[in-house]
Parts: sequence; structure tokens; C-alpha cells
Amino acid sequence: MGAGRIAGMILTPGFMTAMDADKDASITRQEFDATTAKWFETWGGSQGGGLTEEQIRTGLSRDFPLPQGMPGFGRRHHLKNNL
Repeated sequence: MGAGRIAGMILTPGFMTAMDADKDASITRQEFDATTAKWFETWGGSQGGGLTEEQIRTGLSRDFPLPQGMPGFGRRHHLKNNL
């Protein structure tokens, strides 16, 4: 299984939970736009410009933590966030 496919399997449930405001198992354009606008501001984009790669990485890590059962990934993320 390719890395892109694994990443999709990991991120998709989090995106669905975060974006599907009416919980109908689909994401409308309005739900998508509202969620990404919220992330943009929360991750620091409202501070006078765009988001840097580091801001995106930090935001994704905070809002989409890797499952603890993922070999190598979950443990490292868990340790980093609890130091």
C-alpha cells in the first residue's frame, strides 16, 4: 500500500468529522469553505498573510493527531505532544 493511500486512510475520518457540520456523511462546498477558513485563521493565516509550511504542519499535527497504533508515527507524535 502506497504512502498516499495510507495518509488518506489516516486523514479522511478526521476531515469528515471536522467538516461534516450536519453529519450527513458528505461535505458540501459550504462546509468545506467554512472549515478551511476557520483553520486558516486558527493556524495563523489571519496574522497578515498566508500560512507557512510550518504553520500548516503544526495545525495539522494539532487538529489531526495520528492514531496511537500507527507504528513509529503515533508514538512519536504522542511523545512530542506530552513533553
